[in-house]
Amino acid sequence: MKQTFSYRTEWSDRSEHSPSTTGQLPEVVELPSGERVSLEPDEGYERASRAGYVQVHPEVRLRYSHWGDDGTRSMGRAGGKVEILAPKGSRVLFITRCPLCGNARGYVSAEALDKNGRAPADWHADCAKRYHEMQEGDR
Repeated sequence: MKQTFSYRTEWSDRSEHSPSTTGQLPEVVELPSGERVSLEPDEGYERASRAGYVQVHPEVRLRYSHWGDDGTRSMGRAGGKVEILAPKGSRVLFITRCPLCGNARGYVSAEALDKNGRAPADWHADCAKRYHEMQEGDR
């Protein structure tokens, strides 16, 4: 039996609420067996089915859709959505990043996302120290 997971993100660079990002797309699906399957787009994926799904693993299919700046009223805005078909009992995982250097730190499940739909910040100790020193220097 399959389960459908659906996540979306939206970001804005030049709109009236600029810059902002809501939501986050997952990076990995963890199957009930514990195996982790990457959801990062890859040229090795086979062609999409008529419904737009791409088989990325014998048990996992996904469909990405994106929308973006059309030069009119949504100028500077873009977004994306992913639908994942995976076995029941699977978990989707979201990458956490250090806010200062941007490097990946680990993964969290959907339950750990903040109210904005994003993974919480996960600071490196050195980056946190540098950030606080920069803040102190601005005073």
